[in-house]
Amino acid sequence: MIYNLPLFKSLKGSKNIEKGVPRAIAQGQYLGRIHAQSGRQGGSDLLGEIMRRSDVAETVDYYFGAYADSVRNNRLKPYPKDSAGKPKKMPIQMSNEDLDFIEDHFSRVWTEPSQRLGGGPEVSFRDAETPILAIKNPGDGRSYTGRHHMDVLHKAPFVTKVKQIFKNRDNVSADELFSLLNAEAAVSQGLKEAKFRYSVAGQAADGGVWITGSRPGSAITEGGINYLVKVTRDGKLIGVMSDEHNLFEGIAGKIQEKTRGTVPTLNAMKHLIPNRLIAVTPPMIRDLKGRSDYQHPTGKSDGRPYGEVVDEIIDFKPSDAVLKAEQQRQRGMLTTAASAAVMGQTQGE
Repeated sequence: MIYNLPLFKSLKGSKNIEKGVPRAIAQGQYLGRIHAQSGRQGGSDLLGEIMRRSDVAETVDYYFGAYADSVRNNRLKPYPKDSAGKPKKMPIQMSNEDLDFIEDHFSRVWTEPSQRLGGGPEVSFRDAETPILAIKNPGDGRSYTGRHHMDVLHKAPFVTKVKQIFKNRDNVSADELFSLLNAEAAVSQGLKEAKFRYSVAGQAADGGVWITGSRPGSAITEGGINYLVKVTRDGKLIGVMSDEHNLFEGIAGKIQEKTRGTVPTLNAMKHLIPNRLIAVTPPMIRDLKGRSDYQHPTGKSDGRPYGEVVDEIIDFKPSDAVLKAEQQRQRGMLTTAASAAVMGQTQGE
């Protein structure tokens, strides 16, 4: 049902959304995220299997340090491969400062309107009352749950410029790298489409330069994603993709913000979906010079093909009442707390 919304219809490749495995997986991912945000206990085997493939760690209550703890405790750093294509015993080196920088970035960059009557400053993810964190499958290679490695380390707009910097060079000084990337980022800010713009977020102690920007994601359930990538002095890209699961909260928040709280749609939504959820990949890496390949963590699977896993979703038929409620929302009916309540009922079905 959610695929009839303008957001989903506008996504590239939407011809695959209306039927088949990609649509069913996206619907399963979406429902799995709503399940976590609502705080419900238990769940179906179907959703559990899809979310185990979509994520590489259990969803946890967020605190600053939760990302670094999840990466370390679940061994989620990439491993270099040897000449036989097998992962080596030790993962890539990554400082605690780099992990903290990543976490500080994604926990601040995602915001939503204040729920205070009369409005107020935007509330960051880290300052939310009940934030929760999911660690996404990087999707290195073909992945129905999102090709995040490709989105960030191959197709992001800065990648071509970084390749040019390291053409016929194996190393660049910290000062030159910072200067060149700042210049390229400044040029990108003049581009018409926001998805081609990026900026320098800082410089690491080892001289690497952090680049950030936003663009559409490849997964059906993703609208805009944010990326943060460290360009190392020897031509490697080490970065993450983050995405807040907030499709309906975003609509409700804009209504509440525009009405200065007199129509409390976001407040009503929080009674139904109280937890804010951000999904972040573990650190991903690409060597632009082609000197090394890496093994990234993957989700768990019971071995069944996706077509077998998602048959229930593909064949699902919504009730007339639920279908009518969905159609009303598409006509712009999400303007009252009552509409938000209907939405919650719909999501449950």
